[in-house]
Order: sequence, then structure tokens, then C-alpha cells
Amino acid sequence: MQAYKVQLPPKINYYPIVYVSLLKPYHGDQVDMSQAISERAPMGMKVQYNKEVEEVLIDRVVHHSNQP
Repeated sequence: MQAYKVQLPPKINYYPIVYVSLLKPYHGDQVDMSQAISERAPMGMKVQYNKEVEEVLIDRVVHHSNQP
């Protein structure tokens, strides 16, 4: 079997020996500007609704084990 020793960034904790059979050729990404368009509101933008709560049907308290 053939294998390559790859140089990885220090933050990646992975064994640097890779078998040739597991490698694939790299093809650069084609620029598709439509991928950058989002239908969602930008981060940090608050959404407000013009409705008021009519009634509360049920109420419960959830306790997390890591919080008092």
C-alpha cells in the first residue's frame, strides 16, 4: 500500500499518514454568486410582530443540571 505523510496545521489533531486510495483530486470551487444570497434576516436583526398574546395555555420551568 502507498501512503503519504501530509503536513497539517497544528490545531488539527489527526494522524498525518493518509493512504493513497483515500485521496481524491482537488477541484477548485466555481464562483456561484447566488450561494451568497440569503433569505434570512441578518444576524443581530430583531424581528418584531404586530400581534399580542391572547392567552397562555401551559407553563413549565425547565431546570438544567449545570445551572442552579
